Amino acid sequence: MESSIVEVYEGRFEFYRRCIAVTAALSIPLTALVMYLILWKSPKQMRIYKFLLLNISVWAFITDMLLEIISLPLPVLEVFGLYSVGLSRFLPSPVGFASVVATMFCIFEYLVGLMFAFYHRYYVLQDEVSILGKTVSRGYFYLAIVFTTIVPPGTATLALGLSSVPFADFKDQALRTHPELAPFFHRVPIFGLNLTAIMAVCAVTCFWVVLWTSFVIWCVVGILTQFRMQKTSMSNFNYQLHVQLIKALAVQTLVPLLLYAVPLFTLAICFIFKLSILNDAFKITELALSLHSIVNSLAVILLIAPYRKALLYMVQKAQKSQAATISVTPTWTRNE
Repeated sequence: MESSIVEVYEGRFEFYRRCIAVTAALSIPLTALVMYLILWKSPKQMRIYKFLLLNISVWAFITDMLLEIISLPLPVLEVFGLYSVGLSRFLPSPVGFASVVATMFCIFEYLVGLMFAFYHRYYVLQDEVSILGKTVSRGYFYLAIVFTTIVPPGTATLALGLSSVPFADFKDQALRTHPELAPFFHRVPIFGLNLTAIMAVCAVTCFWVVLWTSFVIWCVVGILTQFRMQKTSMSNFNYQLHVQLIKALAVQTLVPLLLYAVPLFTLAICFIFKLSILNDAFKITELALSLHSIVNSLAVILLIAPYRKALLYMVQKAQKSQAATISVTPTWTRNE
């Protein structure tokens, strides 16, 4: 009877967990399909850019695996804790915490990948790139790649990694204030978080997201300016390809803002102030995160014509092959 509190609590999240399972069943193969199309169906004009698109899809795929399959955390508001109901449920609590931290790292790497893609679209449209009147040399460009790949994801991940409370201290404090939650410490790999550290995570994340948004806006302004200047000098194919890539990037940029940043900041506020809507906020946040890869993959397929046409050709070829197989029916004769 005492342990039934865990089942009752998890029952509140049952519908949302089923929704996550459905989105995972759709997003993982869809992202794998997009990676195949990028690798093997990209036109030669895309050259380096196809690897930037591939980088974005790879981080989206890894994030899906971590969040929807391995981690899938649930909150325990009363004691400021979390525990995993994914595959890491069967492992010690540090593994569940590590999967949450790894998810944060992958989300940031995804954002960095988008930033690289935007800069590349801007870079290829002009002979040289200037910031505040100074030309950006290739050496500074490589330095910026190393910096943005390591520092923003690293600082956010480190801040979250330092938010864990030692299990013994967490358990002792939790059972003193909420002894009725004792079954959680026996049945699930629960771990505690430090409120001050979570506030630091929010501050670091907000800082980098603001810089990221500013950089993306700068790239968009530069890209649109170059489009107006070079429209007449481009071939129709190259112009249309540029437009399609920018449209896909626009969707890929809006999606993390709507499905990553907004839900995560809302969740952080609920978590910090222990608002009564935390459970609902958690459900909405994880559902939003799980939908991200689906929208990202559909944007690449539907908005970039070479991939859309390649997929359509693959479907038509499969249908013709199936129709040819079905149409071949043997004729039987019987001699009496």
